Amino acid sequence: MVPAYRRGVVADESVSTVEFQRRLVFSLLKPAVRLARRFRLPLKDFEHLCRLACFEEYRRRGGLSHADLSRTFGLSLRTIGNLERAYRADFFAPERELAQRRRVEDALRAGHATAAAVAEAVKVDAGEAERLLEALVAGGRAQREAAPGEAARYRLDPAYRNLMRSDLDARVDGVNHQLDVMFETLRCRLLGDDGPALGRTLSFQGRDEDVAAMADTLVRALRAACGDVDDRAQEHGGDRAFAVTLALAPVGEDEG
Repeated sequence: MVPAYRRGVVADESVSTVEFQRRLVFSLLKPAVRLARRFRLPLKDFEHLCRLACFEEYRRRGGLSHADLSRTFGLSLRTIGNLERAYRADFFAPERELAQRRRVEDALRAGHATAAAVAEAVKVDAGEAERLLEALVAGGRAQREAAPGEAARYRLDPAYRNLMRSDLDARVDGVNHQLDVMFETLRCRLLGDDGPALGRTLSFQGRDEDVAAMADTLVRALRAACGDVDDRAQEHGGDRAFAVTLALAPVGEDEG
């Protein structure tokens, strides 16, 4: 029997692989284009951001060299160098910092307790790992335990659960994290990659006050369920990290 989370994968032999890939990428571009239209973003700026996003994905995740990127993108090495400098500009620094802190939190959650262990898990040098850990301690997200003659050990502060912050950088990081979860769901369900994944969209009508109350109930129930699963993983052992995202919004009201 096909698990419920895999039933959405349908093979359509009338659609070529290339056509499927292009249609899927085009569909995922639409939210970005809608936001660009709302912000009245000039096309040249949107194209520049697309290039930077491609550079980040191929360079950081794919590990391609400048020569590889030049061949892949069909751009000169000089243009690739310009992309490198633009990507390393201060514009992206806050996002990278918060993303690194999130990866350090994941490493602590997985049981890597020292700066050296975190450095190996996150693929940064020990000094950078220690800096990130101390930043988490200063922000109240982690605790440091130091014994004479031993390396300091860190752990997440169990009393600090709320990931929501009001500053812009954290909000952007939250969007990035939520979209990462949505992408991984798509990857598992549509691209046939292994892993339990679920994607459902339910449409309905409701009054604002009723929807707000429902949303609060859903979040509390979801948080409790995730906590139960996490506790069992800590007790019995579990090496896979999961994330769930909940999206709720009025539809058909886009303006601008």
